[in-house]
Amino acid sequence: HQATGQWYSMSVYSPVPDHIVNVCENITERKRMEEERENYRQDLERRVEEQVQELRESEERYRGLFECLPVGIIVQAANGEITEVNQAACNMLRLDMDQFSGMIGISASWQPVHEDGSPFPPEEHPSVQTLETGQPQQGIIMGLGDNSDRTWISINSHPLFRKENPLPYAVLCSFIDITSHVHNEEVIRVLNHQYQDLLASSTELAIAVTDLNGTITLFNPAAERMLGYTAEEVVGHLTPMQFHPPGQIDAIAKGLGQKPETGFDGLATILSSVRKDGRLHREWTYMRKDGSSFLASVWITPVRTAEGEPTG
Repeated sequence: HQATGQWYSMSVYSPVPDHIVNVCENITERKRMEEERENYRQDLERRVEEQVQELRESEERYRGLFECLPVGIIVQAANGEITEVNQAACNMLRLDMDQFSGMIGISASWQPVHEDGSPFPPEEHPSVQTLETGQPQQGIIMGLGDNSDRTWISINSHPLFRKENPLPYAVLCSFIDITSHVHNEEVIRVLNHQYQDLLASSTELAIAVTDLNGTITLFNPAAERMLGYTAEEVVGHLTPMQFHPPGQIDAIAKGLGQKPETGFDGLATILSSVRKDGRLHREWTYMRKDGSSFLASVWITPVRTAEGEPTG
């Protein structure tokens, strides 16, 4: 009824001839509840659709990130079965997507090893440790393949939990290729070893290296024999001033054109001149630990980084 805004249900029947019964029932409240239910249903459907769309977009973002990251990603179920893997992982592990299907844990064909070259047992794999303990693992180094063509990776593993379950239902492993970094470290180690061998083999040439402040950082065996000090006594403790007669360093520094000033530092002046001119050659008197002296022909040259920055 438009005038009253009420809803009625009407029934008309004739119980006996010439008599009509009109039954009128106010159903406004029922109609209101039906409208509310319909509005609620429509609102619920709209919210469900929005959430489905959000989930779909979230999955697309996750999938895009999963596939595009230059980081290998593997998801393993609680039984160790690999359930997901991205292309970066395939590239690093040199397997196709299909080859991962149904795989349990790491493959023996990968020949996994520790940093020292010892075998890496499957039970020590970060994903296995995380599944068993529920604790993440970070920065675990593993080598894959034979020694002639080995890939080195750094692995992180993260547990995935469901509510009210103390153990993870899966683990997400991410890893990056650090092969070039490991190779560079090996090259540096070999060069350092060769460098130390060279210094040790220089039996007639005393070599001392200092930092930019003049503190000695290296003292080879020939220097030990020539000056009577051990490397342990010198490195990190003394400067070359210890080996010169009083006044000799300042006199040489002033001879380089420096004028005496308050707080004049002859050693700093000489080192600054070497960094500027590239080298210095002099014949100096050197003092041994026992107080005796000798004449030495001395060359001082700067030590620089690959970028040309002086370090000593």
